Amino acid sequence: MHKIMVTMLLALLMFCFSATANAGWVLKRVETDGTRSASSTLYFDIKKMRSDTENMPVAVIFNWEVNKMFTLFLKNKQFMEQDLGVMSKQLQEQAKMLAQKEAGLKYEIKRIDEVRTISGYKCKKAVAMESGKQILEMWYTEDLKESGLIENFNRFFEIAGVQAGSGDNVLKGMMDISKNAFIIEMTAEARDSVPRIKVTYEKIESRKLDASMFKPPVDFKPMDMQQMMQMMMQQEAAERGEPITPMTPQ
Repeated sequence: MHKIMVTMLLALLMFCFSATANAGWVLKRVETDGTRSASSTLYFDIKKMRSDTENMPVAVIFNWEVNKMFTLFLKNKQFMEQDLGVMSKQLQEQAKMLAQKEAGLKYEIKRIDEVRTISGYKCKKAVAMESGKQILEMWYTEDLKESGLIENFNRFFEIAGVQAGSGDNVLKGMMDISKNAFIIEMTAEARDSVPRIKVTYEKIESRKLDASMFKPPVDFKPMDMQQMMQMMMQQEAAERGEPITPMTPQ
């Protein structure tokens, strides 16, 4: 369950963008911990977002028009629906706990006089510090100010309560830079049990997207959290070569 919540949190955190009124956006996102890499294709439209991860039969949709998150299990042709309002409360509670944990740590943002071109965009450097130790490096561009991406990226931080001064300092660093810029590349240093992670948006292009991408296909059947957990346990058992328990009928 913890892994699922972390995945949902990261999906919402890293992918919470929107597009201009006339076109959507397609981004290729690459994440690596230095040993393994994962690539995702992100699709953004007005108040909608979809993430498809390479080599994984799962897609995640955030649709703010209906205030819902949909997790699509492409192989099984099933989906799980969650209310974004309920998720907001859960994220706010997590942010409060993180804020209490880091209450005694001094946080600051430093803008560094360095420039790089990343994915075709001129980027400036900034770092987030925690009691004198660097916890986050960011390369950001100011060339996408009129794109609509920045505005809805900040929507997540409002939901999670970071603007109110609570939340993880890595999230605060992203929020501070994202007020007027788009982060093309970021590296979060290893903390607790989380390894050092680098995220890069390697491709950013604007194009028209089909509205059907942002809702469950008509032939997909709904499932609840219990059914999803049972399905995941079955998949893990199958990978270990153990007997599979039949799923509860819908």
